Amino acid sequence: MTCSLKGDSGKNVLIRPGVSKVMSPSGHQLALKLRGKIVPGVGEGKEYLSIPEYTEQFTRLLHTPPFPGTLNIRLEGIGSAELEDIEKLKEHKGILINGFEKDGKEYYPGISLPCTLLIGKEEINGLLFFPEKTAHSPVIVEVISRVRIMDFAAQEEMVELKIG
Repeated sequence: MTCSLKGDSGKNVLIRPGVSKVMSPSGHQLALKLRGKIVPGVGEGKEYLSIPEYTEQFTRLLHTPPFPGTLNIRLEGIGSAELEDIEKLKEHKGILINGFEKDGKEYYPGISLPCTLLIGKEEINGLLFFPEKTAHSPVIVEVISRVRIMDFAAQEEMVELKIG
């Protein structure tokens, strides 16, 4: 099953169930659509999104202050090809979140990518954030949004994710 989200300006190409790409007429990848399951985090997103130097950067990208916390999604059914596609999207469409030093502590940079979550019938726009340093495996992604996404979803719920 694939999911068509508003704003697609290309052709959906099904790779396998739960994984599709949005391709331009000229054959360039515009976006990647994946499925994943919401998984619990450890609360570090809330800590980092309360730091003004990070919050200001995400506020500029979201055009509103972010909810103070991230949503963790474990991507399902992906392999090395999809991880490479995510890396390519980060290279071509990624937005740098600058690192900084504060009170003698180094806060690392990262890359963000626009994304849309489809949870039931709700579409939530946000950002995927890929910090330079993370304890997460590559199949766990962090979503930042202006809203508390868990108001629309439950732990372990499957969601559709459009990246790019």
